[in-house]
Order: sequence, then structure tokens, then C-alpha cells
Amino acid sequence: MQLDYRIRYASLSKMFTAVVSQQLIAEERLQPDGYLLDYLDIDFVVWDERIKQITIGQLLRHTAGFDRSLTSDPMLESEPWCPFRLEGLGQLVLDHEPGSRYAYSNLGYCLLGQVIERIEGKPLQDVFVERIFAPASVTTVQPSRKGVFAKDEVAYRFQEPEYRQQLTAMPYDSMLATGAWSGTAADFLQLMSAAFVEGKTLSGLSRRQLLEVEDKCDTSQWRHCHGSAFHTYQSAADMANFYWRDGSLPGVTSFAGLSGGGQLVVFIANSRPYNWIPANDRLGLFLYQNFVWHRDD
Repeated sequence: MQLDYRIRYASLSKMFTAVVSQQLIAEERLQPDGYLLDYLDIDFVVWDERIKQITIGQLLRHTAGFDRSLTSDPMLESEPWCPFRLEGLGQLVLDHEPGSRYAYSNLGYCLLGQVIERIEGKPLQDVFVERIFAPASVTTVQPSRKGVFAKDEVAYRFQEPEYRQQLTAMPYDSMLATGAWSGTAADFLQLMSAAFVEGKTLSGLSRRQLLEVEDKCDTSQWRHCHGSAFHTYQSAADMANFYWRDGSLPGVTSFAGLSGGGQLVVFIANSRPYNWIPANDRLGLFLYQNFVWHRDD
């Protein structure tokens, strides 16, 4: 591993989708309480009428009613119906009432990507370059491609039963809004700084709105309170809030965090334990305990 080696960001890529969504909200071209189907503007019949009630804000917060712990994640299929065959949305039955509970969803962010494309009238990749990468002066972030390793990419280590082909076989063309992007840890840190510290890609109000969680949510519980881009955690009253998100693919561990005091941390590794969620939780808590200052520091 070297600092200038390329590595896949996995679900850290969702930050790009969230940031652009918030930019469009600030421009009043997108409404958090606007209905998904109104923005997609596709004429198809839905089996589950509740799909008509899904809002943009619910997609951002992972509360739209999709739950991959109860039904399969369509974004992990070899050829997902989102984003190229959106009529597949009409065939779904939601797992929960929209807005009723949090359940992490790749599908929700894929649908957000399609909303962004329709508003901007251009491919999502071009939107990210113009709205996020170029203002932050980052030119090396690029999407992964199915079956391809970049020449400057790291070598990955896999823990059984996972193996190299699972990483290369991911449907990256369908994952631009959810997990296709790669670059260095320094690249991602620079993009985080541009959005949440320097204000190059987000205004102060937009940053605050993107980091907000529900008032009643207990932020002392890890992986419990999710806003429109990050989880929020605060272990004690004298500690700053910690806004974080993580990602994982076969052979990849990724984590990024932002403290209420403006500190940034990005950790990306070329391996992951097969049972990765508990490992990521330990990693995130370690980074919080060692890198986040007390409020009075």
C-alpha cells in the first residue's frame, strides 16, 4: 500500500450523491418532500401504491421502505434493474411504510442518481465532475469498471469465502450513485474538506441540513442515527458530534468521518473481514476515540 495508490471507495461514493442532492435542494430544483415518481416522470403501473408516497428526503435518509435484510438487494444482482430499467420499481412491494423506519438501501441512492440525471439533463458521472470534483480541484477520482483493475490500483486481499472475481464482477456501470468510484484516501479527504470545511461545494446552510438528524434520535448509540449523508454519534456531552459513513466491498474497507469541530479522517484498506459490520464499527469507534477532540480543546 502506498498513499498514491488507487483504491475503491465502495459506499463512500454515496457522499457524492448526497452532496449533489443537497446542492439541488439549495437551488430549489429539488424538494426534500417532493415525490420520487414526480421527478422520475415515468409512466408505469406500481403494484404497491405506497411507492407513490416515497419522497426525496426519505431516499437520502434510507427510510423509503426498502429493507435488504428482509428482501434481496437488487443492486447486488449481476444486472440490476436500476438505473437502466426503472420500470422494475413498479414491480416492487415495499418492506415498510415510507418514512416509518431506517433501513440502509443501495437502491434508494440509485434512484436518487436517476433523479439527479433527469434534473441536470446529463450523465451522473459528468454531474459529479462538474459539481464536486472540479471545484475541489480533484482530477484523479474515477469510476471502476466491471472486470477491470486500474494500473495504479492496489492489490486486494480476500478472506474466504470471498475472492477476487467477486470484486471485479460487481455491476459498476449501475453503481455510479452508490459505490463505483475509486481514488486515493487523500482525494477523498480533499473532497470532504471542499464540501464540509472550506465551503467550495456546499454552503453553510446546506452543510447543516445535510448533517441534521431527527431531534429525538439517540446519538449516543453507534450506527443508529442517520441524516441525509452520514450517521451521527456523540459519546458524551463534552465530546463533539461525529458524522461518519462507511463502505465495504469484497477486499475493501472504507470509512470517513467529520467532527463537529471540523476535523476530518479517512481510512481505506485493501482487505475486509467477511463479517465486516462489527469490524467497521470497532474501526469507527477507535477513530472517534483517538481523533475527535473534546468540545473545549
